[in-house]
Amino acid sequence: MGIPHLITYLQPYATANELGNCTSDDRVSAHRARSKVIIDGPGLAYHIYYRQLAWMTKSNNAFDASPSYEDLGKGAVTFLDELQKHNVVIDKIYFDGFLPASKEPIRIARLESYLKQLVTYRSTHSGTFKASETVPVPRPVEVWKLFDDAHPVPIHFSALPASPFLVPAVIEALVHSHYGGITEVVPGEADTFCAIRARTCGGIVLSSDSDLLVGDLGMDGSVSLFRDLTLTGTGDVPKSIRTIIFKPRHIATRLGLDDLQGLAFELSQDSTISFRAAIRRAKQLAQNVSSNALYQDFVSCYSAVGPNQTDLTLHVETMAGKQPADPRVSELVLQNRALTKGKMTSREVEEVQLRPRIYLPFLLDDPSRSSAWLTSSSLRAFTYSLLNLTIEALARPRTIGEYGRRGHRIVPTEVKLLSEDECEAYSKSLIERLQKARSDLGVLSNLDFWRTFGLYELCRWCKENDKATPPQDGLRRLVECENPHHAVLRWEDFHLYAQMQGLLYSLRMLQQIITEVRGAHGVKTMEASVDLLHEQLSELPPLKQLFPSRYQLGTEHRSSSYWRHVMTLMLSLLEEEFAETDATAYDDQEDGIAGHRELQVESSDAYWPIERPAPERKRRRKGTLDRTMVKEIPSDRHNNMYQVLDMS
Repeated sequence: MGIPHLITYLQPYATANELGNCTSDDRVSAHRARSKVIIDGPGLAYHIYYRQLAWMTKSNNAFDASPSYEDLGKGAVTFLDELQKHNVVIDKIYFDGFLPASKEPIRIARLESYLKQLVTYRSTHSGTFKASETVPVPRPVEVWKLFDDAHPVPIHFSALPASPFLVPAVIEALVHSHYGGITEVVPGEADTFCAIRARTCGGIVLSSDSDLLVGDLGMDGSVSLFRDLTLTGTGDVPKSIRTIIFKPRHIATRLGLDDLQGLAFELSQDSTISFRAAIRRAKQLAQNVSSNALYQDFVSCYSAVGPNQTDLTLHVETMAGKQPADPRVSELVLQNRALTKGKMTSREVEEVQLRPRIYLPFLLDDPSRSSAWLTSSSLRAFTYSLLNLTIEALARPRTIGEYGRRGHRIVPTEVKLLSEDECEAYSKSLIERLQKARSDLGVLSNLDFWRTFGLYELCRWCKENDKATPPQDGLRRLVECENPHHAVLRWEDFHLYAQMQGLLYSLRMLQQIITEVRGAHGVKTMEASVDLLHEQLSELPPLKQLFPSRYQLGTEHRSSSYWRHVMTLMLSLLEEEFAETDATAYDDQEDGIAGHRELQVESSDAYWPIERPAPERKRRRKGTLDRTMVKEIPSDRHNNMYQVLDMS
C-alpha cells in the first residue's frame, strides 16, 4: 500500500526530465541516450484501469463504467507502444508471482477496504437502478488519455473496487502480444525484481508504488511514477514524454542519510510525523539498527524473494497452452514446490507456517448474501488437492487456507484436501459432465458452450444443496444484454454473474494446475483422467471473452430466441441428470441406504463433507463426493448451528 507521505515529502528532491522523444532528427538522437525502463506490471494494470475509468463519462453507475477486460488489454499494449514510439527501451515487465507471509496484514487490509466499498455501494443502491443509456461504440484507444493524470476519476465511478481479474487479464494480453518475450510472472514481488534489475542492469523503474524508493536500486537507480508521465508537443503528434524522476540514493545523500529505508520506516510507524522529525529519527536509528527488531522486520520485506522469505531460485515460466499462469496460480505452484523441495513432514510444515494459502480475487457480488465463490468451492478443493498429490505423502498439508469474504468479514477458510482416491472420483465425475454437456450442447460455439456450462454447474450446485435454481429469465440476462434504453440493474443479476465468474475462473485455475502436474509421480495412477481433463479444459477461452462487459454481450448479435433455446437445452440436461440421480436413490432405498445423504457444509473454518440422516420423505441426491469418502465431523467442532448449516 506504499509508505504514507513518502512521495509528497520527496517530491521537491526529484527532477523533471524527458523520458523519450519521437524526433526524426538523427543528429539530435545521436547525442541523447535512449531511456531504458523496467515496468512494475501490477502498477501498469491499475494505471490503465483508472485512466480508462476516468473517461467513461457517459455511464450512469460504477458497474457500467468499469472498462472491459478487452479494453484493458488493448490499453496496456497501446501504452507500451507509445513508449517505444518515443524511443524508450522497455527492458522487462514484472508481475507478482508470490507474496511473502509478512504481507498478510496488508493483503487482508486491502480486501477489507474492497468489502467496505462494496457494502457501502450496496446500501446506497439497495433496490434496482437504471443502466446507462449510451452504448459505447468500439473505437481505438485514445493514447493521450492514458497519459493524462490531470483528468480525475469521477467519485461515483470509484465507489466500487477495481475489476476482480484486472491483473491476469492484462498479463494475458501482454503475453499474447509482441511484449510476450519480456513479460514475466516472477517467484516473488514484482517491485523486488524491478529493484534487482535496475541495480544490476540499470534503468528507470516505472511504478505506482512508493515502496520502490525503499528498495536497493543501486547508486544510479531511479523511479518514475506512471501518474507523472505526460505527452508534450504541438498538433496531433506528441514530440516527447516527460516525467519526474526520483533517484533514491542521491536524495538520501542530500538528506544526510545512507539510504531511505530508515526514513520510510519512521513514516510507516507514525503517519502524522513531520518530515524534519522523521529525518531526525532516521539518523538516530542508523546509529543502532541491529537492536531494533521492528526495523529489521520492516527492511526484510524489501529483500524477500520467494516463499518463506528464502532465496528461492525457481522461476515461474509461462505455462504451456493458451493460458499463462496468473499470479494466484503462480503462488500456489511456488508454495507447492517449496514443500516438495523441503521434504518436511506435515507437522513440520505447520510448525514453520508453510501451510499453503490463497487469496481469492474479490468478486463484485451481493454482500448481503453468501460469497459467490461458495458455488465453486468443491471444484477449487479438487484443484488444490491435485497439486497437493505431487508432494511426498508424509509432507502433504491436510488443508489449504482460502482467504475471502464471509458475510461482512474477510477470513480464511480451511479447505480440506482430498486423497488420491477422492481426486480420481471427482475427476471422473467432472469429465462425465463435460463430455455429456459437449454432446448435448454441441450446437453452440466454444465460447457459448463455456458460458452455458458455467450456468449449468451453478444450477447443479443449487440442486445439490437444496437451494432454488435461478429463474430462466435471470439466467438468460447473464448471457444476453437487455436493451440499454430500458434496462434495469438488479443485485440478483450481479450476484449470479459473480457466481458464474467464480466457476469459470476456478476451471481456469484447474486448467493451469493440470498443466503443472501432468507427468508428476503423485498423479501417475490417475494419468488418464488428468489427460482427459487437460484436453477438455484446453478449449477455455481467454478472460476477455469469458467475462465480457454487459455492453459487449449486447453487440454479439444473438437473438433472444437463440438464448431461450440454449437455456432450455441446459435445463433439460440438468433435469436429466437429477432424474437419473433420483432413480438411483430409489434403488438404494430398497437396500436400506437412502436413509442418509451427503452434504458439503461450510463451517467456520473448513469445508467438511459429513453424513447426516435425511428426512424420510426426501430421496437422497448424489453429492459432489462419493459416499465412501464421507467422514463425520467431530462433535466438538460444532459451536453453533451456523457452523453446521450455510445460512445464506
